[in-house]
Amino acid sequence: MAKFLRYFFYKNFAFTLTHFWYSFFCGYSAQTVFDAVFIACYNLFFTALPVLAMGSLDQDVDDTYSLQYPKLYLPGQFNLFFNMRIFIYSVLHGMF
Repeated sequence: MAKFLRYFFYKNFAFTLTHFWYSFFCGYSAQTVFDAVFIACYNLFFTALPVLAMGSLDQDVDDTYSLQYPKLYLPGQFNLFFNMRIFIYSVLHGMF
């Protein structure tokens, strides 16, 4: 889940901030950076397909190990994989 959230924030900031910085260049007109077909393909290939792939293929540990070793859940309970530092890193990575 944390990997998906980092990817989601990176993808959205990278795409949105491109339009934001381009608006300064074109004088806040309605001109877009990308063609409408590219925007639709971007949303398909970078939003729908990775979510389906991560949701269907991502498995941290086997089912039997997760029941035998409940300590495997501790990093998720203490927000070690997604916290404010990782969120800010994802936002900055999307900006630059």
